[in-house]
Amino acid sequence: MKKAFLLAGIIAIAVIIGFMFLACGDPSGGSGQYSGLDVLGNSYKLSVGSDARSAMKGDNFKINVKTRDGSTKNITGTVTGISTDGTLTLKQSGTNVEFSARVDGTNNLDSVASLNPAHTGFIPRTFDTIFLRANRWENNTVGGYGPTRGEQYGSGYSVLVKDFPTNVSKVVDSTNRYTVTITGTSDVALTDVDFELQGLTASNEWVFFGSANIDSIPANSPFTRTANVRIFGEHNFMSYKEIIMQVTNVINFFADDHPEDNVDNGTIPDDIPNGFIMAAISDFSIKFVDTQRVPVNGNLGDYTYGFKEDGLSVEYRTAVWNLSMANMTNAKKPGAKLEITVGVNDIIPSGTVLDFIWQDPVRGLWWQPSTIITTDEHNNWAFVEGTGVTYNDTSKKITINLPEAINDDRFADSTELNFIIACWWYKDAAQNNIDAIKILTANIN
Repeated sequence: MKKAFLLAGIIAIAVIIGFMFLACGDPSGGSGQYSGLDVLGNSYKLSVGSDARSAMKGDNFKINVKTRDGSTKNITGTVTGISTDGTLTLKQSGTNVEFSARVDGTNNLDSVASLNPAHTGFIPRTFDTIFLRANRWENNTVGGYGPTRGEQYGSGYSVLVKDFPTNVSKVVDSTNRYTVTITGTSDVALTDVDFELQGLTASNEWVFFGSANIDSIPANSPFTRTANVRIFGEHNFMSYKEIIMQVTNVINFFADDHPEDNVDNGTIPDDIPNGFIMAAISDFSIKFVDTQRVPVNGNLGDYTYGFKEDGLSVEYRTAVWNLSMANMTNAKKPGAKLEITVGVNDIIPSGTVLDFIWQDPVRGLWWQPSTIITTDEHNNWAFVEGTGVTYNDTSKKITINLPEAINDDRFADSTELNFIIACWWYKDAAQNNIDAIKILTANIN
């Protein structure tokens, strides 16, 4: 049994507890007005204290989040803790929801991370820097092993699959089918880095999917690490309200029942409180890959899943292509066509509508009037030739004449474009995945 597997379940609980007991002190400075962007482009503004001073414990706060689609969220509450490393612990009014906000002396909001396992109400997102915090645990039983004890630097809730939408929506039992690649620059050397993939159920239970050992990472030098992920069992991401990726640096691990799995890389000094930032990985990115998945062919390349209208949650029913400059130029030409071939067959249930949608993220044009491609008009998978749409039943090719289907003067002025094929299921909600129509090729001609 690999050591990374034995750590599963400890991180999600112990790091949260550590965050809640941050030492009180002055944050890194600033006027109490902080702002930042997360990895999706959602903007955050935190107001706490006053314009004349930085935050103090007991201050009221207000945080405004403007999501990618232009929606806004406002959260108010109280500062319940301040760490000397610039981390504020914030409690949302009228709830038990707590989250941390990392600020600095230049009025930057560097990160926002949830401290509540249910992610109730406000769901903060990670920025492009993740912080690994001191975390100690003991007397935990994990995967039938126990008791265990140990110390580590843990990322907690700061890395979510939702922040990095890929085209993997489920995993099966495997030792080498899946890989994870992380990149970034750590401000300290990390000697024993692990990756974990877990799911959070609707009843707030943690389910461990699998793990990988990333090995060591140098200090102050850009790194790229790829490792095989060992997956235990089968898991459909759509069955969970959160899919969470976590990164940790193991300091020590001791399992009384299995001393062969013990790890001893030293200890965290006693004067460092749980929740204290031990390492920061900047320019962080993560990619989870199913190596057996056949990618979509064509000049558009493979798709990723999109986001729902809240700008935060993954929408597994949509295939999204962010157009390259060359594809965007071709898409604006007279007579330009989007051509997609599918492997759809008779198992597709009735009650299905397939739509084409275009987006201009720069101008906030997220959900433009869609072009219907399919409907259940005859209680079958029936292609309807909507405006600018034709379908060849022999080749299973959908052709969308872009000038006809879009017919919007704003399209020609777009400097960034997303094309979306959305599959809306009405009679079988369990099959709400764009993968079911089996997109094989996607081209702009």
